[in-house]
Amino acid sequence: MSIVGGGAVSLTVAPRRLLAVETPDRYIVVPGCHAASVGETTMVLLPSLQYLELDEVGAAIFDGVERGRRVPDLVADLLGVYEIDAETLEADVAGYLAILVDHGAIRPG
Repeated sequence: MSIVGGGAVSLTVAPRRLLAVETPDRYIVVPGCHAASVGETTMVLLPSLQYLELDEVGAAIFDGVERGRRVPDLVADLLGVYEIDAETLEADVAGYLAILVDHGAIRPG
């Protein structure tokens, strides 16, 4: 995942592991935030007029949030697609969600 501002700066951010932090059950997309696919990449226009570039997993998580999926359902959806243990995936999903919150794309809801 990277954030791009003004078309010139790109900062790559890895999902962070969250330990012993409660993740809300559901998130919503912040008004004014829009996603679009550009080739194999999903770009999210933030209310700050910056773009957040999502990889395949980040795009699946953002799409699930847009569709109103609960966090446990997002994890279950991704477990059916990727070969990863549930504990690792839960931590990765929590990390992506935290990044999306930090950048103003989603909020607990």
